[in-house]
Amino acid sequence: AYDADGQFTPGNGAIDHLAVSAQDFDTMKQTVIDYGIDYRENDLPDARLWQLFVKDPSGILFELNFPTDDEPDGAKGPDGPNSPLRYIPGKF
Repeated sequence: AYDADGQFTPGNGAIDHLAVSAQDFDTMKQTVIDYGIDYRENDLPDARLWQLFVKDPSGILFELNFPTDDEPDGAKGPDGPNSPLRYIPGKF
């Protein structure tokens, strides 16, 4: 979306982020890495959920939610709470 001066400024739209369900965390994370996309990750063990956060070119944050019960056997998931790529709300 362009402003009144016809300029585009990422991150100033009406949508902050979009959350969707996904499957196969490890494959998606590797795809993001292979394409050189900046990402953050999160593990919510109490909710049995892994999360991957990526931004599209217009600055909208996509929250990909992976229910751990649906993940393939042997899936690794996020790197852990001390990962430098751990998602912290508002700090992407």
